[in-house]
Amino acid sequence: MIAKTVKKDGFVKIDIDGEILEPVAFMTYRPDARIFADFQRAGIRFASFGAYAPDHGINEFAGLFPMTPNHFWIGEDQYDFSEIDRSMEMICPTGKEMYVFPRVYLNTPSWWEAAHPEELCCDDAGMALHESFASDLWREDAARALRALMDHINASKWRDCVVGYHIAAGSTEEWTYHHYAGEIFRLDCSEPNRRKFIAWLQKKYETVAYLNRAWKKSYSDFSETEFPSTLARCYAINGSLRDEEREMQTIDFWQYTNELFAETIVHFCHVVKEYSQNTRLAGAFYGYNIFLIHPDKGHFALSKVLESPDVDFIAATGNHPEPGGAWTSNATLSSAALRGKLFFCEGDIRTCLTRPLGECLPHVVSKNNYYKTPVWAPLASMELTVSAVKKACARVLTDGVAVWWFDMFGGAFDAPEIMSLFADFARRMQERTAEPLRRDVAYIIDEGALRYLRRNQSPADELNRKQIDSLSHMGAPFDMYEAQDLLCEDFPADRYRLFILSGFIHPTKELRAAIDQKLRKKGKTLLWCQFTADELSGTATVYEPYAEAVRGKFRDTCFPEEAVSCPRFAPSALVGAYPLATVAGGNEPSVLAFEGDREINIVSVVPNLPADLLREIATVAGVHLYTRKNDIIYAGGNYVGIHACTAGEKRIQLPCHVKALVDTDTGERPFLFDGIYTDIEMKEFETRLFKIET
Repeated sequence: MIAKTVKKDGFVKIDIDGEILEPVAFMTYRPDARIFADFQRAGIRFASFGAYAPDHGINEFAGLFPMTPNHFWIGEDQYDFSEIDRSMEMICPTGKEMYVFPRVYLNTPSWWEAAHPEELCCDDAGMALHESFASDLWREDAARALRALMDHINASKWRDCVVGYHIAAGSTEEWTYHHYAGEIFRLDCSEPNRRKFIAWLQKKYETVAYLNRAWKKSYSDFSETEFPSTLARCYAINGSLRDEEREMQTIDFWQYTNELFAETIVHFCHVVKEYSQNTRLAGAFYGYNIFLIHPDKGHFALSKVLESPDVDFIAATGNHPEPGGAWTSNATLSSAALRGKLFFCEGDIRTCLTRPLGECLPHVVSKNNYYKTPVWAPLASMELTVSAVKKACARVLTDGVAVWWFDMFGGAFDAPEIMSLFADFARRMQERTAEPLRRDVAYIIDEGALRYLRRNQSPADELNRKQIDSLSHMGAPFDMYEAQDLLCEDFPADRYRLFILSGFIHPTKELRAAIDQKLRKKGKTLLWCQFTADELSGTATVYEPYAEAVRGKFRDTCFPEEAVSCPRFAPSALVGAYPLATVAGGNEPSVLAFEGDREINIVSVVPNLPADLLREIATVAGVHLYTRKNDIIYAGGNYVGIHACTAGEKRIQLPCHVKALVDTDTGERPFLFDGIYTDIEMKEFETRLFKIET
């Protein structure tokens, strides 16, 4: 059997021996043969389960115990695969029912940690906690355990069921550092990490003289280099922004750390590809550049993962919105498809059937209240559950990505009303097309800039995660990219009218050239977010880090929720500019627009622009708005969906004439005026999804 990814009809899909399959899967921490069979009958061809190398839980900060009674890496070159067999038997009792991606958790077991304490990640105080991602010994030994698992699968009746391996490590399997508490101070001070950091510095600077010049040090040899202190890692000399002249040691360290995480993922994916002779898929959780906003998380070297020929897919969780909130990805999902890779959204949806972890997996539950907080609570009704599932379906269909429905604790999807939605969704995935709806807005984040922002009280949360939420209420769908995507030859710049550029604090020469060549064109509008380098935005700002924190104001809306440290426009910037918003409490502008010979540049010195202001900017840019209210629109290809934040009549206006809109749930065809718009009554928090007939 040969499994690979292919691009077909504008989407990345899975090819198994020539059969092209839609990338839809089911995953759970509580395997149940009946539930797997239900998903198979619903037309879902792929499944996943946890395959655990270590004898500990998947995180320490919540105090979780192991998910399964047995783990498979029990000693040096000794393995017990009985737990893997038990799960595989539930999914594929005859070896033919579903295709499987085991999620292989490669953390170190206790016996390995006792034998190799010098290879463990340790904090400033010397407290060790599991493997160092820089440990070559761990990489070698864990790769051997991975190959042993692959050998076991290949010698079993499931040889042709397992089509790939989801490589996992770190806290919650998502490639971040483990920690007990106080994670803001966590890093890896181990000797393996120090050695790799030194090697990275030698490659970058070549000579100690160049290193000394950048770091303002007087080392006589690279071996004298040190990790930045806790104070330097968590704070910045210049308020919210790091100073390249005085803080290059910290900036370098965070760049190295993120590249290390990416390199480690690529290493294990290469093991899968090489050992399977390129017949199996490989991927990992990575690229949480919207959600994991701090550089110690290690998720900000996405291009290095996506550029690897050994990586077929990346995955990221979605958020967990309340009713009325947008179901968004925690990563720049458009980056994957641009490079021909699969992007799996994790469909971790709370339903009215969601039960506490202590009831579902009592052997795992922590002895604290972590999993009793509201984010884990069930929805209040089946009506809200149906709306939440349809919202996720609308997101996946219109984004053109992959999904696994994740029933974390078990039982959350065990109702005919929910399973019928998943079955209908599986059919809809086969019917999706890339036309007629295209998007006018591209949100682009320079994840490399995050290392220039202070760790504690970082503005990155307002710049990215909260801004994405506000953007979701604008009335127009948007694609999400990472800045390095601009360097790709086939980046589809001509498709978009509005580019929202976040975090371009110290862009590289190559990025500046790509922006000039691809984005600065007639008919384009560039919205530059807080802390953009002046040479990019074409304006002049002054940042005084100890000036009073401020908020912006647009009409009656102040933003963000709390005042933040911001640059201010220099007097020279006001000449010929159009003020779009002010600083709250005065007339000083916080958002300015400049009309140039080619593009329009709009610059904000305050983060997290509200939906109403974004809608105004979109109108200026010529973006098509599907609605002018704060409801959430999902649109792309041949589907359009709407989630009602309030009750009442909703107008959906299309960018082109179509024959009909067909409700995917009821088959209803609402009246279309001139084939352009429809007015429909909706309940609060209701979701409706329509297929477009052209």
